[in-house]
Amino acid sequence: MSENDRKKSWITEALVIAAAPLMGYSFAFAFELGYAEYFEIPPELISINLFQIIIFILGTYSICLVLFFFIEMLSFLIPSKYQILRSKLLDIVPLIMFLVGYFLAGGWLRALPFIFLLVIISFSSFILPLISQRNVKGYNAKLEAAEAKDWGMLENNKTFSISLINLFGYKNIIMITNIFLALSLVKMSGEVYASRRVMFPILKGNSEKVILSIYGDNLVCSSFDRQKKEVASTFSVYKLASNDAQNMSQEIIGPIKIVDAGQ
Repeated sequence: MSENDRKKSWITEALVIAAAPLMGYSFAFAFELGYAEYFEIPPELISINLFQIIIFILGTYSICLVLFFFIEMLSFLIPSKYQILRSKLLDIVPLIMFLVGYFLAGGWLRALPFIFLLVIISFSSFILPLISQRNVKGYNAKLEAAEAKDWGMLENNKTFSISLINLFGYKNIIMITNIFLALSLVKMSGEVYASRRVMFPILKGNSEKVILSIYGDNLVCSSFDRQKKEVASTFSVYKLASNDAQNMSQEIIGPIKIVDAGQ
């Protein structure tokens, strides 16, 4: 299998642009799903509006611009004769970005799997060839020899991974994997946002209720304890009425946590 065969891609710029609305909706839904799961809100209540889709499309576009900047910077700093080194460095750029994203959203514990993967991949890509190809002169030549040997072993053994690469293409598999990782990161960000949110709308009435979320014209509300900063796991869904805005106020009551209604 040639390098072109391994890196063939049917994910074109036109397909990415056409899929932008779907990706925006998917990321918006993933964020709301993480938020809803923290407050134990059923996912079937979630609704996504056009503004949320646009926000996540713009956010995705911004992240792609940052990624493009790093790629261009590496391409400028590393001469073309070291193409194999540049290629391996570019392969770990998304991994580093996911590591940073998971760390910022959930701390070291959430980022630990990516740290482990980064260490393993960096060792096998940049350190191991120095040992396995010690008879080859030049670091770039060692990397090329090591990659050729690894791909040759995979192809000769007819492994499942080679069958997948033949079917879908190496770049396509990496792209799809990155999309699923990004969806997971966005979902976790929604959960973290819910756990750290401090300002909520309060619905006044015979008994105060906190509005956990607004989906379309549905208000997802729950009773709450101001002192303990707790909300019950049971909730009510109200239709948004024209006079509800007069009975609502934004207040700092969080961060709040969920407790069983019986506690």
